[in-house]
Amino acid sequence: MRDCVVFFCMVLTLGLLPAVDARSDDPPVPEIGAAGGKDRQPSKWIVGDRALETSRFINATHFGLSADSDADQSIAMADAISHAANSADIDTVYVPSGTYRFSHPINLRSGVNFIGDGAGRTILEGRGLRTYLLNARRMNGSEALIAGLTLRNPHRTVVMDGVSHLHFRHVEFAGGIVRLQNCSDISLEGNLFRENRGKSGYASNNCDRIRIVHNRFESIENGSVNLSRHRDCYVAWNEITAKSLLDSGYAGIRLPNDAMNNLVEHNLIENHGRGLFVLSSSENNVIRNNIVLGSTKQGALIQ
Repeated sequence: MRDCVVFFCMVLTLGLLPAVDARSDDPPVPEIGAAGGKDRQPSKWIVGDRALETSRFINATHFGLSADSDADQSIAMADAISHAANSADIDTVYVPSGTYRFSHPINLRSGVNFIGDGAGRTILEGRGLRTYLLNARRMNGSEALIAGLTLRNPHRTVVMDGVSHLHFRHVEFAGGIVRLQNCSDISLEGNLFRENRGKSGYASNNCDRIRIVHNRFESIENGSVNLSRHRDCYVAWNEITAKSLLDSGYAGIRLPNDAMNNLVEHNLIENHGRGLFVLSSSENNVIRNNIVLGSTKQGALIQ
């Protein structure tokens, strides 16, 4: 019989606690579905709390993107994104259902939404791609939305470096890690992390005000969420599971290396080496109302 550890309230602090605010009132985890779908109207698509005007869309296939082809789609996708970035009346690149293969990274541009028909429907995958599939560097995203896609690449899927004000909704991250570094004001909501290799599915460093809520992490190789040097972040209502017990020293959620002023609550963590892992250099974090089921080492480790 598996052990069940419920953390009703664990406060880790060497100073003042961060203020508890309306972030705590989020509802339980919803089903992760496709972006758009029943919320599509002729004039707009509703994705979460965002309304995207279809008059400001371009279809990437009009720039030569071809679904279910063995040909590299990198140039066509770059042309579509560049056109949207340089057009005052366009703010969204739409990619229809199908599988698209890339031998070079897809580079995001500031203020350009990147939308598909849904995870498992619009699939972007690396082909012999040794670097990250989706890339952005030193960019203010201007609240751009990435939604309704499967991003698939072994070992490396997404990297954001020096990026702010960007949002991921209803995206499947498959195969490789998602890495944010030196980023701020980025949200990941209603996404699926699946069979990610490496030390974490979300493996990031030195970030501020990251919001990770309502996501599902499945069959991660070692651990799921790494909040290294994260500050003022919110991690809640996530389902973090593996098909079998992971014999790993990493954790479902870990806060190492001066992680400060973060709130971690209402997460379900199952079958990880450790449920929660906090290093002693991390201060002023609140961890409460989380459930840990089945761990090979500890439900929580604080050192």
